[in-house]
Amino acid sequence: MSNWIEVNIQVTHEAVEAVSDILVSVGAHGVAIEDPQLINDLRNSGTWELCDIPEQENTEIVTVSAYYADDEKLQGRLAQIEDELNVVEERIGKFRFGNTRFRTVSEVDWANEWKQYFHVTHVGESLVIKPSWEEYEAKEGEHVIKIDPGMAFGTGTHHTTNMCMARLEKILTKDDVVFDVGTGSGILAIAAALLGAKEVKAVDIDAVAVRVAKENIADNGLADKIDVKEGDLLHGTDSNIQPLQMDGGRRRRDTTNINLPYRIHRRAIWAVAPSIITSHTHPPITLSSLSVASFICRIQL
Repeated sequence: MSNWIEVNIQVTHEAVEAVSDILVSVGAHGVAIEDPQLINDLRNSGTWELCDIPEQENTEIVTVSAYYADDEKLQGRLAQIEDELNVVEERIGKFRFGNTRFRTVSEVDWANEWKQYFHVTHVGESLVIKPSWEEYEAKEGEHVIKIDPGMAFGTGTHHTTNMCMARLEKILTKDDVVFDVGTGSGILAIAAALLGAKEVKAVDIDAVAVRVAKENIADNGLADKIDVKEGDLLHGTDSNIQPLQMDGGRRRRDTTNINLPYRIHRRAIWAVAPSIITSHTHPPITLSSLSVASFICRIQL
């Protein structure tokens, strides 16, 4: 894997655009801008449902960063950056805070650095999420999910995923068929299979997620129990059925709303993430806001 040099320049708000242009013109494919004032504005806007980022104190300094390959062209690029920064400073006055900072970054770090925050996690009464790179000895009665999300969503640590897994543990029976729509890493499908579901069908619009899900399912020895397909609620599945709605206490077919994939069995459980707008089933069991990540509902016909 190649090494990259991270270049960090702390500047005034007024100089951000000029400095960004310099870094890109010298060969960066893009820049990262850390603006503490923007963070404060977002914190105070009321648009964030949850924010654990502290109020930023020094809002006058903006950090502009770019990455360059650590190769034979690097020193020439760094010298050109410094020359062009000096030219801009002669024209508009001092805009930099301190010296330009450099840090060596490995591509391996980008791919694996997040793993230090992902450890064995217990969910509900019996489910255990185990990263594939960590060791864990299962206790009696535990269902261990070995997972490596890779580039797909689904470590199981998100609250809504946790809630879906805990709810599955309480309501799942051996006669249930589980549909995991937006499967990501396949974690909910795997949990359902380990908990004893009769059959599990998983779908995702992202080909990478489908590949990762299949790998995780195979690693858990469940390839014969979980069917994974690429597609969405309308495409890429083998059959459709119109959903049910309540009409004066009676169930009726709704011909105007979205069709759901796969044939709905006598009893089915849906674990859905994250793009379902409304639940058309009765009786639904909703675990979280539909605008977040996951919810679950039971269908009984």
